[in-house]
Amino acid sequence: MVTPGAAPLDHFSEAALFARLEDLALAALEETVTPQDLQQRLAALPVPDLRSAAPIRFAGRTLVLTEAAPGGILPELAAGLLADRYAVPSVWSAVVNEVPRVMICDGLPDETGAAGLFHLAAPVWSEARPR
Repeated sequence: MVTPGAAPLDHFSEAALFARLEDLALAALEETVTPQDLQQRLAALPVPDLRSAAPIRFAGRTLVLTEAAPGGILPELAAGLLADRYAVPSVWSAVVNEVPRVMICDGLPDETGAAGLFHLAAPVWSEARPR
């Protein structure tokens, strides 16, 4: 699925879809799931609404948001702030003890963050500290 936004913007804007995709990816690991099952389940996923291909623009060091989401500008703002800090940002999210968490890194997580992809009790979700 290709969307017009940058990876962080897509992730922040489509959290429910990413959760459904994760469930589907986990189901694909089961031996009883066939390729046809996966095709049907993928076809049933809702396609995100189209939005501006570049809602985040920069004028020198100034961040400009265009066509902010109806629910607020937080997804666009977060993605805009990340765009300058990470060359190839990847966004990973989890709900730990009923608290949503987001991990952002350049490319794949390093050894510290990688455990968080597989274990909700990984230290990265609870021991990260402000700078």
